[in-house]
Amino acid sequence: MLRLFAIGVILLHIFVPPLPAQQDTTAHFDYDLAVRAAYDLAKGGKYEDTRLLCKRVLRDKPGYVDARLLLGNTYAWTGNYEEARRVYYQVFDYDNVNKAAMLSLADVEIWSGHPAAAMNVCESALVYYPYDKEIWLKYAKASMQTGDLLTAKKSIFMVLHQDPTNEAARKLYQQIRDGIPYQPVSTSGAFSNTYEVVNVDTLMKYARRNALNEQYGTTRNLTRQILQQRPNYIPAILLNAYTYAWGNDFVHARRELNRLDAIGTRNKDVINAWIDIEKWARNYDQAIDYCKVGRKLFPDDELYLVKMSEVYALKGDYVQAKRILYNQIIKGKYSAELFNAYTLLMNSSSREVKIRRNREIADSLFRAMKADSLIQEARQFATVDKNYPRALGLIERVLSVEPTFYDALFLKGSILAWQHHYDEAISIYKSLFKESFDSYELIASMADVYTWSKRYNEAMDMVSYGLTLFPGDPELLYKKAIIYQATGNLDLANSELNNLLKSNPSDKRIRDAYYALKGPLPVTGISGAYTFNQYKLPFKRTWQMYTMRYYHSNDSGTYIGSAHIGFVGNDTARIVQGPGVQFEVDAYPVFPKQKRYFHFNYGFSPSQVFARHRFGAHLYNEVAAGWELSGGLNYMFFRDQFDTTHVVMFDAGISHFFQSYMATFTVNFAPSQGKIAQGYSLSLRKYFQGGADNWVQLAVGTGIYPNNPVYYINDPTYLPGQILNAYNVLLAARYHFAPQWIGQIYTGLTFEEYKTNQVRRNVTLTIELIYLFNKL
Repeated sequence: MLRLFAIGVILLHIFVPPLPAQQDTTAHFDYDLAVRAAYDLAKGGKYEDTRLLCKRVLRDKPGYVDARLLLGNTYAWTGNYEEARRVYYQVFDYDNVNKAAMLSLADVEIWSGHPAAAMNVCESALVYYPYDKEIWLKYAKASMQTGDLLTAKKSIFMVLHQDPTNEAARKLYQQIRDGIPYQPVSTSGAFSNTYEVVNVDTLMKYARRNALNEQYGTTRNLTRQILQQRPNYIPAILLNAYTYAWGNDFVHARRELNRLDAIGTRNKDVINAWIDIEKWARNYDQAIDYCKVGRKLFPDDELYLVKMSEVYALKGDYVQAKRILYNQIIKGKYSAELFNAYTLLMNSSSREVKIRRNREIADSLFRAMKADSLIQEARQFATVDKNYPRALGLIERVLSVEPTFYDALFLKGSILAWQHHYDEAISIYKSLFKESFDSYELIASMADVYTWSKRYNEAMDMVSYGLTLFPGDPELLYKKAIIYQATGNLDLANSELNNLLKSNPSDKRIRDAYYALKGPLPVTGISGAYTFNQYKLPFKRTWQMYTMRYYHSNDSGTYIGSAHIGFVGNDTARIVQGPGVQFEVDAYPVFPKQKRYFHFNYGFSPSQVFARHRFGAHLYNEVAAGWELSGGLNYMFFRDQFDTTHVVMFDAGISHFFQSYMATFTVNFAPSQGKIAQGYSLSLRKYFQGGADNWVQLAVGTGIYPNNPVYYINDPTYLPGQILNAYNVLLAARYHFAPQWIGQIYTGLTFEEYKTNQVRRNVTLTIELIYLFNKL
């Protein structure tokens, strides 16, 4: 903390215009040392401080190229690509063939999604450095982003010709060799303007996952991009055919398969696809013919016997279906899969025999043939009408005939979970999981029920298992973030939600969950605080205040009651007689669905050292993913035995949350003696592991804020109507150091005019310790 404070003071002394007694310091400024210090700050991620030092050097030495390059890099590293471009182009005014600037400019164009511009930069650089390996590699990366893999290969070969063992070039070449240019699709359905070179197997994995989730259009977008580069890639053709078949479009499914020769390819997957699609289309004779083709090409593979038997059974010829499997079994050469298929067929056959003998059973089985329609009706009652008893009644009718019917059992488990019968729901889900261990809907539902029943470890295990089968799935990642929130891992929850918002900022559930981390901290507890403030010119004045607070939270928000006792004094005279007290109430009502919360404040004091009355009202509202606007006012009424004073101050601010940071810019306006006093502040807060209670903050500001009782109250040096300037820097930290204890510290330094052209230093310190009644 002391180190951060020292850096802030040094920066303030460098960049605040020097006082008359300090005018000769610039002549002794060590520019090389300043640039080295700037590099050290940049390595630590302190980009704002880095920029301040670089700008200080460039003010006197605009041609100091290293400082200008470092300044541009800080903008590039933080995503401000437009400003980075401007700075890099300024380098060429002093060194028009600077290779580092050209490379950095190419990086900015690549990172900002303008690969064609990056290629132009590299082509210009190669005029001066025709054999430079770094430039050729940048040229290759830019070419890959445009989808021009041929140019990328040529660029890589230029590097490998000079250095055959160049690791970066070999990795890029391998990426191109095993991948294809993939053009991502945004949530709006439009294609991105840049390409990614993605491994074909990886792209197929994404395509299969989308197909599994019945997102057939997205699946075919992925396979189409594969087939544009590899027209005969069999897995993509087969997956296309299956997506059409699963949508009952057998015409297009066959059209896809006609691109492949079932016999000529000698590919089992192709033959299996023809069997499946003809079987689903109820062209049973054609499906049997393809089974015979598979049996002829692969006589030792029992799969085609099982498939042929299955098709005969669907056709209604149970005798032939049994004979095919039985003939293999009696030879004594069969697999467990074949035997299980035979057993299942025998059970089906015996049931058909019972139908002929028992009319009642026949009627039940006739109803079971309509099981899908009954389940659909039950789903309507459960999800739309919320009539759970009626839905369960229909489900039981189905289960009385088909006790293992998956859809019926799954819906029953879901309804029990919605009714908070979690143990019964989990029991049903576990029985289904033994067979359907890769079912996406079952994995997601089990994670939900474990979460609702507060069995968070099991919920996280299920989500982690699901992510191994469906890596990167947004729904499972969302569930993971919710579990982190429930277990108090706010930093991990914030990270997961922030990543989800980047890819899908319009998802309301994600935004609501993300906002839940940003509002006032929901705690119930008490705290004690001490505040110290002092300046010495034109005379010494100190301000000390002791505070007790009570925090309380419920579903509607957080509410705080405070009592303050303050003392003002100096070393020459007692300007204010005796201590003073103030009582204060703060309310933070929260509206998560609207991504909004308010802050209302009222304080009363019978003492002169405090405002007699003070009131504040502020609104905070998220307007986009990670962006929040705020605005409001503060009113104070001061009264002593000689005079009364009214102060009204308006403010507006904007905040942005990114990764583990929060940046806030605030503007204040206060009418004073016919003029408008203005204030501006900028703060950056960094959150650490452990949640919303572990952070450090740096803030800088300028302007006078007329809400501090030690400013100009009964000050004989104050001239009515004066608008004087002030510059301040603030360092703060908060730390949750024990399950029920939170510590907080604020320390600041202000340089303020107390008379025209006369400046004093004002030091302030606040320490607070919070005790929570319940562990967070």
